Amino acid sequence: MVSAPPRSPIPRIADLPLVVETQRLVLRPLELGDADALFEFASDPEVSKMMAWDPHEDRGVTVAFLERMIAAREAGTSVGWAILVDGKPAGVISLDGITWQFRAWRVDQDVERRHRELLVHGDDERRPQGDGGRQGSREPHQVPR
Repeated sequence: MVSAPPRSPIPRIADLPLVVETQRLVLRPLELGDADALFEFASDPEVSKMMAWDPHEDRGVTVAFLERMIAAREAGTSVGWAILVDGKPAGVISLDGITWQFRAWRVDQDVERRHRELLVHGDDERRPQGDGGRQGSREPHQVPR
């Protein structure tokens, strides 16, 4: 048994509306133009003490980070947002390691065959073997004590 394919293609992450606006802040996808504002805090050793990365030694490290994040968004594996406060990037948040999987299930052919036999023959003496030890009996299976 084969299931039908999805009704519509899975959208590309880069094509989705990725801007999130609240009363206090805005999240929008990272841009190369964010390099100066992000370098300001990414280069601060006090900030990096609480992060998983070392302070950025120069603006080029910040630009490389932004280029990787933009490429990952285009590839559909990550989305990085600039956290804007008063219109200026004040931080970054991201979803990383995004994977898309089409999952479907099918009934095993043997299970399907047994189901068809039960529909045709019912629960009588012609019942196929492998019926939990009942051997076609109408009595419930008794568990020894």
